Amino acid sequence: MPRTPYYQFSIETPFDEGKVLRALINIGFQWNYWSYFEKGQVINVRRCYVEDGIIRQEHVRIFEDGEVRAHDELAYEESAVGHLRGETIRNVKPSTQEELRRALLGGKDECRCSYYILSSCLKAEEEV
Repeated sequence: MPRTPYYQFSIETPFDEGKVLRALINIGFQWNYWSYFEKGQVINVRRCYVEDGIIRQEHVRIFEDGEVRAHDELAYEESAVGHLRGETIRNVKPSTQEELRRALLGGKDECRCSYYILSSCLKAEEEV
């Protein structure tokens, strides 16, 4: 089964899952307990927001090979059936893409998150 759409970038492996999770929590994501598991997935987080009165979520999955995938969709709090149908899935906003890159890839010399320096072990790759 193919992975969900919207590849963002990859981080170098091996990576410290706890540090990566903390970097995502630092920018407002939380563990996504009500989500199906994709083969090779090691981190699964989401961040909810309201757009035009509708609850949506930005959903990020990170895989053991370092691939980072993220999409935006109707949150299950808004409509469980609508969420499961996946009819509203789209790529995350450019501002979210940049925020994820800053949190997980940092600057050239250091990560901008307050927990640790990641730049020596993480790198961006071109979209596949």
